Amino acid sequence: MRAYRTVARERGVTTIPVDLRETANVKPNTELTWVEIGPQLWLVGPESQRLEQVAPIVAAALLAEQSPFPKLMRRLLAGEIPQGGDQERRAYRPGQVPYLSEERMIALGTPAAGPRRWRRGRG
Repeated sequence: MRAYRTVARERGVTTIPVDLRETANVKPNTELTWVEIGPQLWLVGPESQRLEQVAPIVAAALLAEQSPFPKLMRRLLAGEIPQGGDQERRAYRPGQVPYLSEERMIALGTPAAGPRRWRRGRG
């Protein structure tokens, strides 16, 4: 997804990157419509696109919570979800790592010694 940054200049002049101007077919003296869809958030496009009709849908999509995680975290921080503080905490006990000497590692890495067994039925 492409992202562009522009800077507002004095007297309200805002430059629009060339790629965006070409994609939106914005030429000199093209009327642009600015529709506020949130605090300090605007939907901008050519007047012919009728952004006033699309703005409520875009605003609703931005405000809709797609995941229950933010709601769950708000409830957790507000204390609405019991934490079960009466349970005792488990102590952290790391597992015991067996001691392996260099000789033991060499022995474990060698092939098993012994007579080779043949299976019946093979020629």
